[in-house]
Amino acid sequence: MKRNARKTARGLVPLAIFWTILAGVWLLPCGVAQAHAPGDVKCSYDAASQTLQVTITHSSPIPTSHYIKNVEIRKDKKVIVSQDYKSQPEAPAFSYSYRIQLAPGDVLDVKATCNLWGSKTVKYTVPAANPASK
Repeated sequence: MKRNARKTARGLVPLAIFWTILAGVWLLPCGVAQAHAPGDVKCSYDAASQTLQVTITHSSPIPTSHYIKNVEIRKDKKVIVSQDYKSQPEAPAFSYSYRIQLAPGDVLDVKATCNLWGSKTVKYTVPAANPASK
């Protein structure tokens, strides 16, 4: 009788491992489904304060574990700002400000990257100064 019990127990271990792996593979996409790239990235530049404002739309139910981890700003294919973050504000749309000296006509590539899944890059051209505002 002991001999059959050993065979049965030995047969259960690989079966348990198989089902555990299968369950993990099946449940893994559930967490990834909550992750998403930023929905939108918008920029504006205030020449008087030399400040670029980057507004990102990226909703997250838990902004300390699903957030925008990096904002990268390139000018002429050179990184001029790369800022890492460990969380994001709770609002679905939020802004970060960067003090950068830019001139009208400068073209930037602004990239926001989610810590779990995806990124969004936009091209922003610094507008000419409005003479009516002077």
